Amino acid sequence: PDGTHMDVLSLLKEEDDNPRGRGGATEASGRVHQGATLDEAAAVEAARQEAKERRIPLREQEAGILHLLQAKSLFARLRLPEPHYDADGKLLWTPPGDLVLRRVYDDLSRCCAPDVSQHPKREEGFAKLSEAYDTISNKNGRRDTYVAERVAELRRLEQLREQVRREAEEKAAESSAASSPRPSGQDHREPWRYSGGADSPRAQAMARQGSSALARSQALPLKPSSSSSASASAPA
Repeated sequence: PDGTHMDVLSLLKEEDDNPRGRGGATEASGRVHQGATLDEAAAVEAARQEAKERRIPLREQEAGILHLLQAKSLFARLRLPEPHYDADGKLLWTPPGDLVLRRVYDDLSRCCAPDVSQHPKREEGFAKLSEAYDTISNKNGRRDTYVAERVAELRRLEQLREQVRREAEEKAAESSAASSPRPSGQDHREPWRYSGGADSPRAQAMARQGSSALARSQALPLKPSSSSSASASAPA
């Protein structure tokens, strides 16, 4: 009748066995009914079902969180390649697109998002993921600064590896030279004769001196022997 208004929602809230609008849950189904209206309650239930579908096994959650905690850089956390640069250190890198970053974020969040993960380290892992996503996507305005710092660190590590490699090669060469056997017939009292091998400047100088001495000896006239002179002066 006119002037009479029946608030169905108010009546539903008064029902003891229907906690809709009070933030409770039914004992029979275990479903959470929240919100002031039926539409809001339906939205909450849909979100719960979506979170349940995104949930992965606890072992996979632990593996994903461990990756986030142990990654050496923000790029590694998001499983993205490190920024590369040329020989002069000039940055040669293009930021990944929003779709790529969002897909990576959604995939990694399955292991640590508070609404889908039951792992005790989920909050710590989710903080690491959020930091990496917000920086690489430049939501926090720190992308350019971080990329420059990361490139400088990568160059320093590369130079350090190159220095270690050269030192290892030098030590290997010294060890090989010290352990190599001497040539057979070498006079150990005069090792200078064999230093550097036959192609060394010392060996070539000695060879030239020997050749000069041999040429001088061949140029001298032969001196007749005393027996030959006596036979030539005797009468026939």
